[in-house]
Parts: sequence; C-alpha cells; structure tokens
Amino acid sequence: MSEEPSILFFAKASLTSNAFLSMLKKQGFAAYLVEQSSQVLNMLMQRTVSTVIVSMDDESESLSVIETITSQNPAIAILATTASPETAHVSKALELGARDYFVQPIQDWMRFYHILRQSQHLWTQQLELIQFHTQMAELQEFRTREALGQIKGRSEAIHHLLQEIQNIATLDVPTLIIGESGVGKERVAKALHAESSREGRFVAVNCAAISPDLFEAELFGYKKGAFTGANTSREGLCKVANHGTLFLDEVGELPLPLQAKLLRLLEQKEYRPVGSDNSANFTGRIVTATNVELEEAVMAGRFREDLYFRISVQELFVPPLRERLEDVQLLAYHFIEQFNQTCHREVHTISPSALRLLESYDWHQNNVRELQREIQRALVRVADGQTELLPEHLFWHRGKQRIPKNMGSNESGPEWLDLLYASAKKRAHLEFLRQYLHHNLQKANGNKSQAAKNCGLQASNFSRLWREMIDGEE
Repeated sequence: MSEEPSILFFAKASLTSNAFLSMLKKQGFAAYLVEQSSQVLNMLMQRTVSTVIVSMDDESESLSVIETITSQNPAIAILATTASPETAHVSKALELGARDYFVQPIQDWMRFYHILRQSQHLWTQQLELIQFHTQMAELQEFRTREALGQIKGRSEAIHHLLQEIQNIATLDVPTLIIGESGVGKERVAKALHAESSREGRFVAVNCAAISPDLFEAELFGYKKGAFTGANTSREGLCKVANHGTLFLDEVGELPLPLQAKLLRLLEQKEYRPVGSDNSANFTGRIVTATNVELEEAVMAGRFREDLYFRISVQELFVPPLRERLEDVQLLAYHFIEQFNQTCHREVHTISPSALRLLESYDWHQNNVRELQREIQRALVRVADGQTELLPEHLFWHRGKQRIPKNMGSNESGPEWLDLLYASAKKRAHLEFLRQYLHHNLQKANGNKSQAAKNCGLQASNFSRLWREMIDGEE
C-alpha cells in the first residue's frame, strides 16, 4: 500500500495513555491519541486507519464508539483495554464487535504487537479485496451495454471514442476506423453495429488474409461453373451482411483492381456475383479499418483517392494504449478475469509494484493485444493458490525477463545517453517525433491535415516527418 494504515487510541489524556502511545510509536506504528468520540469519526474520515484501541474507562462512551465503528467501518479491527477483565462491559464490547481485549498494564507486549500487525495485514487484504470488487463493478458497468462494454477504459480518449460511436452509430454512412495494430478496431466496429440496431449480421473480413484471386468470390459470391472448382453456387459475404454491417479490416491492403469493385459497391450499393449476369442490391453498412496511412498510400498511388474519400465519410480514431496508460489497470483486471478460468488460477489483485510496471511499459507493439498476452503469460507463471500478480510474473519471454523500455532508473537516464553522439542524436530525434506527432494526431482525432495545422506545418511536411519516424523505428 502507498500509505501505512494508522492506529487510533481512544482514551483520556493521562501519563498512562501518553506512555502507552509512546510505546506504540517506538514500534514503528503511526499512532494517535483521541479523547472525544466525535473526534474518532473525524479521524476515520481524514486518515487510513486499520485499528482502533478503545480504553474502557468510560463504559457508555467506549461502547458507543465500538458500536459506531463496527457498523460504519467493519474492516477496522477494534481492541479493548481495561483495568479489570471481570466487568460486564468487556463482554459487551466483544459482543458489539471488539476483536480482543487486554488488561492494563499489558504484560505480554509481544502478543499485543503481533495482534496489531496482524490487524494491519488483514486490513490490507480486505482493502485489496474491496478494490478488486470495485474493479469488477466497473467492468460490470461497462457490460451494461454489451457492445460498448467491449471497449474498456476510463481515459478521456476512450470516453470521447464511446461518445463518437453513439453519435454516428445510427447514421447510414461509411465509416473508417483508424488505429495501430492491436488497439481494438474490430471491437469498435462491433460496437457501431450493435448501437445501430441493425437487424442483419456483423460480418468481418480481413482484407490482408484473403488471396486477391479469391477475394471477389468471397465478397460477392459466385455462380456454379464460374471457375474451375465452382461445383455449386455460393452466396458471398455481402449477401450475409445484408441489413447488417460489413467490416473490412486492413482495407489498405486491397489491390487496386479490387479497390475499384469496392468503390462500385459503395457508390451504387450493388454487386455482381462472379459468373453472374445480374447485379444484387447491398443493404448493409460498410465499415473499414486501417493501421496504415491511407493519405500516404494515395500519394504513393497504392490506394484510390476516390475510394479513400468514400470510405472516410466518418472517421473514428482509436488511440494506442501507450497514450492512455490510465486504462492499463482496468484492462489488466479484465484480462485476469478472462484468463483465470482457462489458466486454472484464482488471482484477484495486482500488487502496486506490478501495476506500476505495467503502467510504465511502452506498449509500442500490438497495444491492448500485447497487454492481453502479457497477462495470460503472467498467470501461467503464478503459483497454484496464489491470489496476487507480482512483478516477477511479468515480462518473461523465452526464459528471460524483459525490462520495459521506460523503467530505467532516473540516474541512468534514457538508453540513448550511452550511445555514440550521432546515434544518440538520431534516437533522441526519433523519440521526439514519436511523442510530438502522436500527441498532435490524437488531439486532432486522427485527422492528419488538422494535426499538421495544429503543429504549424504543411500537410506534406507532417507526412514527411511521419514517414521519417516510421522508417527510423523500423
């Protein structure tokens, strides 16, 4: 925990109580003397308290304090001290929720200190459990709407993305989802489909995974005898996605001839199955996604400009994980919940040091997908019965632990400080470009022209710097 829990001693100020308080402080406890019952509640609101020691000198007031703490803060341990164990108020204190009692003057200090430390440990465990349930409650809140619930995060960037999805979901216009590999573009497309209330199916197509020779047949279908091996007619994915959503991932990988056919589908809302003389109507919505710069592809002649303008009527930018590190914790707990069953583990919390390690990692490649795989690998390393994810479980690959890029000590500084001057200058410049360009692109919601304007640059200069950054990172 970042803050060591305190101990409150409820008693009247006296030489005895002051000496008792001094003994606690010498043992390293953060202990405070409180004389009034009203002050006890104020201290509980101001400080992190694991234990309240209640002197039973004033029976009525002491029992009232015990009853109030037990009802409002059940995680706090209560210990009673009394001059005589035979009195009825000791039994009443135990009935109201006191964990134990000690007769003053205390004889067995070792046992007393042991119980105090044990109470602190139990309090820490209970707090971690509460935090775990809070995280799960947040996850459940995101699940209240199934599709939007798949996009997890509490960052401003994610809240903005969710709002944009809701704003355009019901619009029947092509939408382009922009983002790096692994940020969750397909989840955004599914959220758009679900929020649109379309009656048809959501159909996803990976444009890079289908052979160009088969792509047209897969997308539009074919008639019997259209080509060798076409022994029967088959409906294409456009037919399957009618009244629904056709999601074309990695659309930038489409060859130019196929881009022309996709343009016809967008403009005329019709397609022709391979080997057929008749066209069929397409009533679905087309959503595309890319992790490449289509504007650069257009300039290079690899992507049709008219197609680019048609698919990008609406654009959604999905920010990379490294630019929304405040989402790492929620995502990590989500993946722990996801993999606990398949990995046969019962992990329910992440240690603060392990969380700092996760939040300090660069997540430059594969983004959320990389975090997902890292949590899965970490759970495999967790011992049976262990309930906490620790730093030693993280960033292991092929038997060797990997240190996140920006986890070096402040004394050592960035890695490039140890390079020769020319190499160090190049590395520092690339790091500046990466942070500066990504930051301004995110502010502009993925619009390069607007980002260039915000930077005081021509669009062509912004694109040139972007290519310089990409080439330098490869």
